[in-house]
Amino acid sequence: MSQLGWSARSSLSGVCASVLALSVASCIPSAKPKAAASLACGEDQVTMEDGYGMSQIASGCGKKDVVSYDGGKGGWSSLRERAAFEMSCGAGQLEVTILAQDVYGVTGCNKKVVYKNIPYVGITAETAQETAPPDTKPAGQ
Repeated sequence: MSQLGWSARSSLSGVCASVLALSVASCIPSAKPKAAASLACGEDQVTMEDGYGMSQIASGCGKKDVVSYDGGKGGWSSLRERAAFEMSCGAGQLEVTILAQDVYGVTGCNKKVVYKNIPYVGITAETAQETAPPDTKPAGQ
């Protein structure tokens, strides 16, 4: 068995890691179809940018979403769709705001939830609160 020097082993290890990363990346389907569905936009109207970890920030039709890859399910999940369920609010009524690289705010239906993207765990709800409904009294009363 031949012995490789430290430098050669280190270089080969870097090459193998690069090949492995490319192989894994090519196995993950595009996030754009999921983002387009959650934003109710055509794929040609959606732009994607890298997010934190295995997530991407989607923008289109005046809305934002965070889509994250779930290796266990083998597909993408939408923060907007999850928040709609958790907040009992239509996805179209929600506003997603990127607060930090790994922190997202969702508001709608007089509710506000802050989510955090935790490596190897996923996106979790951090805080939630009710907000006051808009004043519906006619002026002067």
